[in-house]
Amino acid sequence: MIILPILGSLSLVVSPATTVFTNINTNKITVQNSAQDLSKLEIESFDVNMYGFGVKDFEEKIIDGLFENNKDNEIIKKIYMSYIRGADWIIRGLPSYMPDKDHSFIEANIKMIPPFSLTEYSGILTFKVRIFNDFNFEPLSELIINRHLGSFRNPTEEQIEAAILEKNSEIKKGDFYLEDLGYRNAKVHSLKYSGVVTVYYYNGIEKMHEKTTITNKEILVEAYNSTQKKSVSQFVTYDVHLGKEALLKSYNEVSLWWKGFTWNNANGNRWHNQEHPSGKKDEALYTRITLDLKSTTTKVSIMDRVYTGTNWTKVYGRAVLVWINNYRFRVGYEIDISAYATAWNAQWARTSASMHMTTFTLKPEYGLG
Repeated sequence: MIILPILGSLSLVVSPATTVFTNINTNKITVQNSAQDLSKLEIESFDVNMYGFGVKDFEEKIIDGLFENNKDNEIIKKIYMSYIRGADWIIRGLPSYMPDKDHSFIEANIKMIPPFSLTEYSGILTFKVRIFNDFNFEPLSELIINRHLGSFRNPTEEQIEAAILEKNSEIKKGDFYLEDLGYRNAKVHSLKYSGVVTVYYYNGIEKMHEKTTITNKEILVEAYNSTQKKSVSQFVTYDVHLGKEALLKSYNEVSLWWKGFTWNNANGNRWHNQEHPSGKKDEALYTRITLDLKSTTTKVSIMDRVYTGTNWTKVYGRAVLVWINNYRFRVGYEIDISAYATAWNAQWARTSASMHMTTFTLKPEYGLG
């Protein structure tokens, strides 16, 4: 295999062609953009124990570890087979020395660059490896056997750690740490034991406000020879103990149900929802909408009503999701009402509004873990 130092001349090797030209006949060429972009592969970090081996064996042991930890990945299988058959993959990031034999480790950032001959690949495969050098390095998987931790209403890192200890008596506090925490699983690492273990659990944050309803007493403005305004807002709050990034690994939107009411003295009552924006009272059923969790602020107009004449009235209602900080967001509504009446006639301008929201739930995107 080829191990090359970092040289400027390698810039010619890093970018193999991503387009393959196939001659169909003398008059026609078909372009096939079928090369597998290795930079898009997400490879989880893994451990390699180099006890009994030397620096010269780093490449082979790391590539073996890549295969052993990704046997279900068909692309990695093909890469591994091409490697052991002699394909000249360029491997960067290999350490130049062995770690000490005291449970210490070297963390290496490995890059695999495909040879020109393998035109089915483009980009660079990158992954992290922890390299140890210990005689007795027990696998973490033999100590954390019970990996389904049960349910948490709103999990914290401390609760997850406590559940691991409670269900696995062979592991001790301080022997492990958590990374990649999400609302359905977490990765368990250790400096004393080899390997990485995934633990799983259920959580109640998605239905924390499923039975909550927010509403407001009808707000009213009355204007004569003036403009009058009022606003009202109501929210439910979510505390996200593991943080926004962890939440978005499992959920991508909030679902809620709403209906609203407006009135003005020009043309009376109106009951609102998405199906019956000008409906009658008995038609005003709750209607479901969803709000994006990824954005810092999401506002969706759901209840607008404007009357324009010599006088005018306006009502604007919005569903709102706002991240207050990385560990808290709120969901609810805002209503702004206003009225104007000129002094040229004796008519007042009046308008009012109210809103109901209920059944707030977090919704997973298909495929999220």
